[in-house]
Amino acid sequence: MFCVDGLTGFRQAIEAAFPNAQIHRCIIHQIRSSTRFLLLSVDLLCVCVKLSASIVMISFQI
Repeated sequence: MFCVDGLTGFRQAIEAAFPNAQIHRCIIHQIRSSTRFLLLSVDLLCVCVKLSASIVMISFQI
């Protein structure tokens, strides 16, 4: 299992060397990408709470 930050070429390099590997995007980088354009700290907090709830639901397949 690999956790990558989405840079170009990582997925292809890993798949070439380890064809059966599971590749996931780093959750921190997903959150940073999602919150990059938020200006107010209240908006940021609301989005982060919703993101973390979504991540929990996805992780446990709720």
